Amino acid sequence: MISLALVTPWPPQETGIADYCFDLAAGLLAHDLAITVYTDAERPRALPGVRIEALEEAAARLDDFDVVVYQMGNNVHFHGKVPDLLAEHPGIVHLHDFSLHHLFAHAWANGDEQRYFEQLRRWYGAEVLDTVLRLLDQGFTPWSHPLVLDMPLSEEVIQHATAYVVHSRFAHRRLRQRLPQVPGQVIPQLYRDARPRPFARSGPLRIGMFGLILPHRRPELVLEALRQLRDDPDLPAFTLDVGGALSSFCAWLPERLAEYGLAELTRLHGRLDDEAFVEKIAEMDLIINLRDPTMGEVSAIAMRAMQHGIPCVVSDVGWYAELPAFMHKVGADDSLGQLTDILRRHLADPDHHRRVREAAIEHAHRALNYEDGVAQFYRILVDAAARKHGTYGHVVAMGGADAD
Repeated sequence: MISLALVTPWPPQETGIADYCFDLAAGLLAHDLAITVYTDAERPRALPGVRIEALEEAAARLDDFDVVVYQMGNNVHFHGKVPDLLAEHPGIVHLHDFSLHHLFAHAWANGDEQRYFEQLRRWYGAEVLDTVLRLLDQGFTPWSHPLVLDMPLSEEVIQHATAYVVHSRFAHRRLRQRLPQVPGQVIPQLYRDARPRPFARSGPLRIGMFGLILPHRRPELVLEALRQLRDDPDLPAFTLDVGGALSSFCAWLPERLAEYGLAELTRLHGRLDDEAFVEKIAEMDLIINLRDPTMGEVSAIAMRAMQHGIPCVVSDVGWYAELPAFMHKVGADDSLGQLTDILRRHLADPDHHRRVREAAIEHAHRALNYEDGVAQFYRILVDAAARKHGTYGHVVAMGGADAD
């Protein structure tokens, strides 16, 4: 039996990475693994068969495991301790955000400017550092600028990894260019509670917007597009479900809904527990899931929607750009016009909507099976354990054909 340590956020911590890792661990229990989770979650959710330990105990014990996997994102509150731990105890990095710039810019925000600047200079040179300094002088935060994908600082973490796992070909291509000596593989981000349902629609088109409502999700653009469609007398009715808390930056949303005449068409659910969140996604006909800028992340909302056979409207950047055609793309130019046109066609042409939904359902059945994804991850763990103990027999080729 292979002993596996997962260093990770864990429910009830409010991060999609915690929810994903809980589902991953639950699936891995079907394989020949002894799993220990190291987390700083308070009152961590129990998972029968998984041992849960405090993160502060990890440094003294990680070297005893056959495989260590670090679940890595860019939120300093959930992942700030990982870089130092990884440097002392190398393992597989499961990278959820291609750009980790937020994580390391936290040093700048807390007065350690030189550490942040030195990291930028080390990986990208003096010219990029000068660009960042100019942005800061002009009042721009580099980690909120599209340039962040060209200076992600994920190299600070991946340099210490024995291998990495990512969820997108976009991230893998970028990492392979920067650190070709570190093997990596792409696996889909899948959840155990998502299964496509047969297509059936009755009543108004149900449009959804899910997750914490932040400015980079472009809620103002969504509301303006829906206002235009509501005012078109030739279009049938629609409804809007908003499943997520409103950030302080978007507290204006209820007032704007009323101003645009959309309040009676909208259900504001607030933050939902995981079960209700997934059920609401599955009830939708179409989901709007824009990100501008992106941190190169894979969206848990988009993946849950795709596993349920629900099409989305996404931004045409990063990982989103490589999604199938039924995931409609909105570019940076005339994004309002593009979004409005996509929604109008789904409203005005029921046959078009049906074809898109059927394509999404077929893709979910063919390419997004949760058990298949867990089995692929297990093969990576078997390979890593064999490498550590010198019994490598080419169980899976990291960075091979699956990695693009």
